[in-house]
Amino acid sequence: MSDKGQVDEILESPAKQKSKWTIVLYVVLVMVVMSIISLYILSRLAVPEMKKVQSKARMSEAKLGLASLYAAQTMHSVEYDTYTNDMSKLDIPRENFKFYKFGLADTSAYFAKYCPECKADQSTFKMVAVGNIDNDDTMDVWTIDQDKNLVHVIDDSKQ
Repeated sequence: MSDKGQVDEILESPAKQKSKWTIVLYVVLVMVVMSIISLYILSRLAVPEMKKVQSKARMSEAKLGLASLYAAQTMHSVEYDTYTNDMSKLDIPRENFKFYKFGLADTSAYFAKYCPECKADQSTFKMVAVGNIDNDDTMDVWTIDQDKNLVHVIDDSKQ
């Protein structure tokens, strides 16, 4: 290549240099827009799946709480030869539970609304957990009885 060609290349016209930068800026802009669109599509796909996982995690609180109440009722029955409807005698720290409330129908109208048969007597008990796991009007309801039958009565995650 001649010296003249090199000088011409170095001293390109400002208009030609400007058009190269314009093309680069358009390419960058297109890449940014495509990235935003990709992130939007991925978020639309991931959010429903994340809510399912979150609901299952919150439901484990009900299962854990009812399992604890089952153990406490069983211990109370061994010691006093009867189950109790007094939640304070079961010695379960309820402040550890964020999404669910636990109880019996014969001690609270709130629990009777969701499980009227949730009561305790000398030989049987059925306890209920009621919670709102997704901030809608439907409550999530679980029960457990003296035979350790855990039942998901109302599934709030499918409403």
